[in-house]
Amino acid sequence: MKFLKNLSLLAAGAILLTACSDDTPDTPDGDDVSTFEISISGFIDDNYAADGLDVTVQAVYMHGSALPEGEKILTWGCVSSVVDDEPTVETARAYLLEVEDDETFTSWDWSEDLYYRCATLDRMIPGVTYYVRGYVKTTRGEYYTSTVTTKAEWSAPGAGTKGEYEVPIVFNIFPLENGSEMPEEILDYLLDWANFTYENALALDGYVDTGVRFVLADLPGLDAPGRRYINEPVKYTYGVDEYDFLRPEWFTDITKAVNVWILPIGTPDDFDYYGDTIAGYTLSPFFYPGEELSSTNTYDSSEAPMYQHPGVFLNSRTLFGMRNEYVLAHELGHFLGLHHVFEPFEDCEDTPYYDRSVYLQYYDDLGYMRMLPDEEFVVSANVMDYQETFGAGFTSQQRDRILYTLEHSPLVAGGRNTLSSADASRSAQPTPKACRSPRRVI
Repeated sequence: MKFLKNLSLLAAGAILLTACSDDTPDTPDGDDVSTFEISISGFIDDNYAADGLDVTVQAVYMHGSALPEGEKILTWGCVSSVVDDEPTVETARAYLLEVEDDETFTSWDWSEDLYYRCATLDRMIPGVTYYVRGYVKTTRGEYYTSTVTTKAEWSAPGAGTKGEYEVPIVFNIFPLENGSEMPEEILDYLLDWANFTYENALALDGYVDTGVRFVLADLPGLDAPGRRYINEPVKYTYGVDEYDFLRPEWFTDITKAVNVWILPIGTPDDFDYYGDTIAGYTLSPFFYPGEELSSTNTYDSSEAPMYQHPGVFLNSRTLFGMRNEYVLAHELGHFLGLHHVFEPFEDCEDTPYYDRSVYLQYYDDLGYMRMLPDEEFVVSANVMDYQETFGAGFTSQQRDRILYTLEHSPLVAGGRNTLSSADASRSAQPTPKACRSPRRVI
């Protein structure tokens, strides 16, 4: 799956509201205090309904006033947390629009206040409180609004049942590029959303409970359940560097857990896969000869299993994005045998296919809607879609493919046909580059 910058997901123009809050923003330090003020103006429910599917998102609007002459807005956006009541761009998920050259901001004369969308909350777990702060960076400094809270009240959370399969995972966490650690909250939310979607906790029409749950592996040698901190900086470029930098001692036994690597992933200059930034990738699953699903890989017993299928890779540069909550769920879908819904795929006839080139042509008008080949419109809610999607569920035939992988693949922890630990931990060298299997990119 490919990550699309927050820029393309924000509203295209300023929108006037009648309501505004009286919260007082944090302003830059200094004797000469700026007169610029910002506040969260309110939350507006946007409802999308088609073909029996009815989903709601919350649009967040911010109010700015009295920008002094000579002070210029560079960034306009929002930060959100489910644990921290004063989230910041350094510690929480953010939704930021670079507006230095945006005509709305450059042409605003500030004789009247500006009301503009600063975030869209579209993957909210019902019952959870979200702490939200507006954020603006100017040529003078950074500003935050006071915290406001919101909840998704439009559906009750699922029962949280165990499921037929429990798939253990381990986050192998490299330092961020500034040397700090990835905040635990971000990884926790990725896992929570994955389980929320695989359970179909919203009971979305046309989607099913897959019977799969992901759990943090509780194994010897980890720093905490489901976490291994690798205190060495790493430089990795997708499609250029290979897996050789992954030391055997960094792996969790692949028969015991899925390795999820959290690291900064660079993109080659000539990369163009629905955009220019990668949020994550993995490989399609491996099967014994004769048992493969279409567009999957064949297990080679002569190669080191851990390097044939090293796990899931997530780009730490993008995980702070507020719209990337479903990246783990999506990549685990690829890991378990699924394809993008915009790729023609005869194995999942109950999963609506759409022409992505047509969608991108009419993106501003379609948003969360997709136009199918017969010109029927549907709401995008499938985890295996991109861009403006709720990313909240799987169809019945997608579930069947996931369960087949868990029943037959030798390289998926938690399955019924997983290799023995002795076979999986053989100290062979990484598979040569020429033998690599096809990647599944976000």
